[in-house]
Amino acid sequence: MTADTQAQAQAAHEVIETRDAEGRLLRRLSTVNGVPDGELVEFDEDGNLRLSMSFRAGVLHGPFRIFQDGRPQAEMTYVDGLLDGEVRSFDPGGRVIAVSRFVAGRRNGPSETFSPDGRLIRVEPYRDGRIEGEVLEYWDNGALRQRTPWQGGLKQGETLVFDEAGKPKERIVFEAGIAKGPPEPLGDARRRWLPFKR
Repeated sequence: MTADTQAQAQAAHEVIETRDAEGRLLRRLSTVNGVPDGELVEFDEDGNLRLSMSFRAGVLHGPFRIFQDGRPQAEMTYVDGLLDGEVRSFDPGGRVIAVSRFVAGRRNGPSETFSPDGRLIRVEPYRDGRIEGEVLEYWDNGALRQRTPWQGGLKQGETLVFDEAGKPKERIVFEAGIAKGPPEPLGDARRRWLPFKR
């Protein structure tokens, strides 16, 4: 590398910082030829990390993290400007409350939601950005609460609702996302709904 080439390369890379009136760092961005390339970090007025993301040639590429009061709220990864990999959301205490998976910007695989104490409460299967398969919901005790089949991004087939003991309570049939009638009681719930006969 010649001295001129080296000087051009150094001149092309710049770190831009923004500070408040007291001199506290609020934002730092790496650029190449004026285009974001490298890390961007932002801080709140108390100096806590608020945002951290990476760029390559002006496009999001790499880890992306969001914070509140310095604690993580969300973590994800971008590849060439598209979400790719796990997206994790956190509660204020730092516990994971949701996990989704992405491939080339579209949801693919299970998306899970958790209760504040870490119990799994819902699973949605995604394929190519749409819900496809059985959505499962759970009671606080871990028993299955509801099972709903999805096809082509719409509810399709028999949804079963269960009581906290795991016994079927009612069923609802869907076709292309539309219920084909009111919920039908099952098991013990059915006996309670039957008209009284003399």
